[in-house]
This record gives sequence, structure tokens and C-alpha cells, in this order.
Amino acid sequence: MTQNGKTYLTVNNVPFPVLGAQIRLDALLNCDNKTMADVEAYFVKAKELGVNCVQIPISWKMIESQQDIFTFDKVDKILEYANKYGLKIELLWFSTNMIGDSFSYLVPSYLLYPADKRFVRNNEGSFWNYYGFQYTLIFDDEWILQRETDAVRKLMNHIGEWDRANNLRHPVISVQVHNEPDGFARWRYSQLNIRYRDSRPFSKEEAWTMTLRALDAVGKAVKDSEYKVVTRTNIVTYAGLKDFPEVAGANPEDVFNLEGIDFISYDPYVSSVDIIKNNTLEFNAIPGNYTLIAENKGTYENTASLILTAVALGSGYDIYDLATSKFFIDNTSPDFKDQIDHGVYTWDLKEKAHTASVRSILKGLTAAFPEVAVCPAADFAPFNINGQQPELVCSQTINTTRVRYQFATTDGAMGFALTRDNYLLVYATDAARVQLSNGTFTDAVCGHYNEEGLFVREKDASLVDGQVLNAEKGVLYKINYTPTGALVSNTIDFTGTRVNDKVEYPLLNFEDEDETNDMISHLHTSDWQTNPAYVRNLFTINPDQSGINTTERCASFAGYNSGNEWWYGLDIVLRTPVQLTDNMKFVHAAIMTNNTSVDVNRGLILLNSGGAEMVQTWHPVSGEWADYVFPIPSGATNIGELRFMFNHKAGGQITYLDEVVINNDPNPRTILAGNDNVGEAKEFYVYAADRNIKIVSNTNSLPVKIYNLMGQQIFSGIMHEHETEVPVINPEIYLVKGHKTVQKVMVQ
Repeated sequence: MTQNGKTYLTVNNVPFPVLGAQIRLDALLNCDNKTMADVEAYFVKAKELGVNCVQIPISWKMIESQQDIFTFDKVDKILEYANKYGLKIELLWFSTNMIGDSFSYLVPSYLLYPADKRFVRNNEGSFWNYYGFQYTLIFDDEWILQRETDAVRKLMNHIGEWDRANNLRHPVISVQVHNEPDGFARWRYSQLNIRYRDSRPFSKEEAWTMTLRALDAVGKAVKDSEYKVVTRTNIVTYAGLKDFPEVAGANPEDVFNLEGIDFISYDPYVSSVDIIKNNTLEFNAIPGNYTLIAENKGTYENTASLILTAVALGSGYDIYDLATSKFFIDNTSPDFKDQIDHGVYTWDLKEKAHTASVRSILKGLTAAFPEVAVCPAADFAPFNINGQQPELVCSQTINTTRVRYQFATTDGAMGFALTRDNYLLVYATDAARVQLSNGTFTDAVCGHYNEEGLFVREKDASLVDGQVLNAEKGVLYKINYTPTGALVSNTIDFTGTRVNDKVEYPLLNFEDEDETNDMISHLHTSDWQTNPAYVRNLFTINPDQSGINTTERCASFAGYNSGNEWWYGLDIVLRTPVQLTDNMKFVHAAIMTNNTSVDVNRGLILLNSGGAEMVQTWHPVSGEWADYVFPIPSGATNIGELRFMFNHKAGGQITYLDEVVINNDPNPRTILAGNDNVGEAKEFYVYAADRNIKIVSNTNSLPVKIYNLMGQQIFSGIMHEHETEVPVINPEIYLVKGHKTVQKVMVQ
């Protein structure tokens, strides 16, 4: 349903915001050897956490282990647990396209036997102890689609029969069709050299078309059943609605435009509130789309901030996952030991350090759930999420369209206020003071909304001087009001980082050899990156001096030895670790490759001065220069090493790197700092003169700010003369910012 420009879901005719956590039923049963009785404990913990729904994988093989023999005992148990604990279910249909894989643990064996129904792939039939034997089915094959759509109809009709026999509580509210299906054309196609058995041509574009056909057919089968739910799928991105760089012309909206899919969700896997904000705003721009973060790690310590950011802007949020399979943790590759645990709880359902903060914000959002679902962003005031983590001491003044809220806390409280037609709702996770203005405020009470969407009063509350609410921890307040007049909403400015003066902190541009060598201590080439098949050059000629990067030189990495040596690349150890400030949130790097016909994923591991890994991020890159954004984890204090991993899969591959900076902007740069617009005169020139920065301006009254590499502003002023010199203390790189442009200068 769409109202006031906001699309939301309804369950039993009550607006419903999706606030969930995934229970990996497939892993618990197939790998951990849990029983369905054991699984109940996960529902208990989901209820304790405060989510209103759970995401449950139901594999095709779970309901049809032998051809034409359907059993629904496990499904019935899941439905029973959902009703028992007052949770809704997003059913995840795990079948033929699991990021391009068809696994023997998930699809019936009879589907995998006929070779003419499978693609050839490099590791066809190999065993992975997470998911069984690995294949890729031709998932839009007429016979396979007929079998799959028939199975889906039987499943959904059975759920309808079960629901009618169990008080019509409608436990399943949505079905996700396949899992990250865009991965087939984007990655698996190249990684595994997927091809037809009879050698007929098969392109990435055809792989994408096949993906869409299968999604559409299965989605229609869900919608044609007697039990009505919405359908969706999840794509892998945190780049908004940009075309997928791996497949010409492919875009997330292609999925939304399918008749069988009601909305598209996405899996960002980022801990940045700014990236969550930007992606939510982009997906919201699709008319009629319900924006949903379908998977984001539950291990992120700022999960509470991520949830509030998404929900304030109109998105649902699913935590991946509730508790990670112990088998997954114990049996992962040593390279990923510290990354496989995604749970908001530990594998044995114990709390982590941040679990309580997640519970606190979910408590408020679910207490106000129908209003949260429908309240537009302009009237949803989020408290204390301007940073990656809430500030211990915070004071904010936020306008909605009719009420002004002055929020203050000394206890690190987060929270929100919703302005409705003649009442408002206020919630804080810890003690806070909220002063209300631009209206008359009366009749404050505490309470929550029940399953029917009706407010249940629990006790009276009071306002000091008729306008100050001393909010208690974890209490939802409802207050009647009469507005004085209209206000200009600034709620979105308080969702994520407010970038009032974007500044870049340059690291490496490979243009000046002395400058570059002053920054780099060494590359890892003599210890763990010793293979002589690879060639590194920090000062190669830029092969494409057009587009966003017109620099003359850049760094390059060439060569190939083994498709398994994904970690080889440019492992750059800095001579002096970069000390991070609050405004240093993202590493940006310009990257391109000369070969996009194979796996184009490129990664960056950030390590601190002690050599400890802080975060690892991967991006698919293109054959043209583009800027890629790598979030810096909250709490990081310095960067000592940038380990660019270039994942070469074929001979002759070259990956290029240039213009590495740190800033506070999650958006990719569209022109690099070192570039000048052709034919346009610079507004100023900058030179180093001994321990002075000399600025020559072509304009009158030029505002100038100078920053050091730490991001500290060392000068701010207006240039009224044609030339000026600014003395500096330390020999290092400085950033000079004018009215329109930014330039770098190295003071020796």
C-alpha cells in the first residue's frame, strides 16, 4: 500500500514494518543436526530480541525429498512456532538459483540427475560441506520450471490449509524467491566458466534474462496460490540503483518490473549508516517499492543505529542472522574464520556486547509498529544517529512538519518521535529529555500498540510546564497536540552523517614519485606475496586518461598464476599510519581492469598499525575508471596498511589503482580531486615555498581553507589579494579548498 508517498506492507489489514532476523533452518538441520524441537529455542530468542518476524529458509528438498512425494511436517512446525511466539514469517524459497548455485542439500536429487538439465561448470559435482554437491541447473528449463512452480503452489496451498485450521492468523507474510539470484550472471558465470553442455553460445546477458524468467515464473506461482502473500527477491548491492557493472544493461529495477515480484530487497553487508541512508533513499525512489534490507550482518556493533537509520527513512530491516550455525563457524576457510559469524547472538544463543542495544531500539519500534510503518520520513524524527554510534552526550533540535523536538541525553540514548495528525509518539532507549514546541501538548500517556493496531494505554505520564518530557528508558509515550503552524522538516539531515563541509584527506595518487615514496614504507612482496608471476608497478602510465581520471600515472598489478590466489595484489604498508578522526569514515580508490570477461571482484582489507585486520570489503569493478568506496569501521583509530586484493583469474589481466583518499562521503566520486575541467580556468593555483603554502587566485574574495593529512583545519580565511602565503609547521601533504575546487600540495 502507498500513502503520502510512502509504500508499506499490511498484515491482517494493519500496517506492518518488517523488523526481522533470519533463522538458518537449513544449516541447523543439515549441518548442525538439530531437531525441529531444538529449533524452537531460536524462536524464543527471536521473541526476546524484539523482532516482529523471522526469515526462514524452506528448501525445495525439505518438502519434496523424492519426486512427487511431498511432506510438510517441518513447515507445520515452523508455522506452529510462529503463532506460539507471535512472530510473522518471511519464507525464503531456497531452490535452483542460490547466487547461481544449485545445491544437493536444497533441491531434490531427481532434478540433478539429468545432465541435459544442468550447465557445465568448472567445479561441477564438487562437495561443499555447507550445502552438499554443487551444480548449476538450467533454471528456466521448461521441465524444471514446471516442477518448481508446481512445488511452490503445493507449499503455499498447504500453508493456507494449515492457517484455516489454526485460527487464520496468517503467519507467513512474504516469500523471497531464490537467493541473491543476480550473482549467477554477475559472478558465477565468469568464476566457474558456466556454459551449455552442447557448447552453444551463452552470454552474461542471456544469463541475466534466464534469471529474470525463472524469478517471474516462480513468483507468479506464489501469487497464483490461494494463500496470499507479497513476493520479493534479494539482490547484492550497496550501490543503490546503478547498473550492475558485470552485465551490460542489467539493473536492479529489472527485477522490480517483473509481474511475479512485488518488490526488491537488497543485501548491503555494510556497517555504515551513511550507505544505508543513501541506499534506502534510492530504493524508495522506485514508485510502489517497499524498501527492505534483506540481509545485513548481526555482528555489526552499531546494528541499532543501522536499524533506526533504515526505518526512519521508510525501510524494513532484517538481521542476518539470529545465531550463526556452529558447523559454519567451525568449518569455514581459515581466511574467513573471523568473518563467518554473522549472528546478533553467539552460536549457542548467548548475548553479545551489542545485543542489548539492538533489543532496546526494536522494543520501541515494535511498540509503535503501525505508526512506524506509515509515518513519512519528514515526520519521523530519529534521535542520536548522526554518527556510526550514538554519542554519550547528545543534544539535537529536529523539526518535523508540525512539531519541533529538542532532544538531549547524557546516557547515550537513541530514540525517535513520530508526528501524526493530532498526536505524537516519543521513545528513547535510555533516559532523555525531549522538549516539545510549536504547539499545545496535552494528555501524555505510556503504552503500546496491540496486534490489531490499537493503542493500549498502560499508565499516565506528565509534561513539565506542558512541553518537557523526561523520557524514561524503554517507554513509548503518546501525547496529544494542536499545532501552531507548519515547519520545514529537517529530519533527513539528522539521519546519518551531516556533511556540511566535505573534505578529502589524500593518501596516494602515484603521480609524484617522491611524494608517493614518502607515504609508502614498502609493498608486501618478500614474505607472503612472493609469487614471481605477479608484477607490481607504482608508476605506470594511465592507460585511459579520459572519463573521471585524467592523471598521467597510476599504480598497476599484472600477472596470473592460480585462480585460487585471490589475495594477491598491491599490499601497501604506510610509512606513517594515518590517525583517524571523526570525519574519516571512508576510503575511496579509483580502480579499473583490462579484462571484464572473468571475475571482476576486487577487495580491500584495512589493517591498523599493529597489523590487525579491521575490515574487508569487495567490489565488482569495470573496464573504465570508477571510484569505489570502502567503509572504515566505527571505532577504528588508525590505518597502517591497505591490502588491495586483485583476484586475478586469467593470464594477461591487469588491475589499475589511483587517487586513494579518505573522506566522510559515502558516495562515489564522479570526478577525481586531481582533475581539472578541460577548458575551464582554475580558480586558484597552489605551490610550496619553503615552509609556506603560496596561493595565487584568479578571483576576488576567494574563501580558502587548508587542512593537514589528519583532517585538522589549520587555516581559514578570505583572500582579498591576488597572492597570499600561509606558513605551516610540518613537512607533509596539505589540502587547499577554495570555493569550488580542492588541490593538494606537498611541503618538503
